[in-house]
Amino acid sequence: MKTFKKSQSALEFLMTYGWAILVVLAAIAALSYFGVLSPDKFASPKCVSQTGMTCAGLPILTSDSIAFTIDNEMGNDISFSKADVSAITFNIPGHTLDCGSALYVCPRGTQIADNTCVNFAGGPDPLPISDSSGVTIVLGPTCTYDGAALAEGKMYKADVTIPYDNGANGLTENKVITIQGRY
Repeated sequence: MKTFKKSQSALEFLMTYGWAILVVLAAIAALSYFGVLSPDKFASPKCVSQTGMTCAGLPILTSDSIAFTIDNEMGNDISFSKADVSAITFNIPGHTLDCGSALYVCPRGTQIADNTCVNFAGGPDPLPISDSSGVTIVLGPTCTYDGAALAEGKMYKADVTIPYDNGANGLTENKVITIQGRY
């Protein structure tokens, strides 16, 4: 009678480690199912723009507003007009972000609470932004996400299309700025 001791030990080795690997995979699946491994928990806030306008710092989200700072690095002056501001759009696949028509433009590094911001609805038209200077754009305070206030702890991402008047050629152009942040 021939014995298969080597094959028996190999089979026991595979079965023992196979069950251990299966238990680890089940634990990862359970953590994933309950949202512990959700990418939203690990994604960091960011602001990414196209060439010519750069984001300075990270976006700031509150329950009803979104603020981000942009620097004009186009090599010439630009301006925002009221018509441009009314055309700001958001692209969030499958969701709706609505900030109404409320828009504030603040000197770089300030907030609405500092009382240095201009409510664009009543401010100058067009609003000039000189080359190599920046402004903080505050959308709100009426922003809603799918009809409700922004939820605390949730990560939001949107492509914001900002139309502006190019001082070099007089044309209205668009820049897309991707903002991602957590309230």
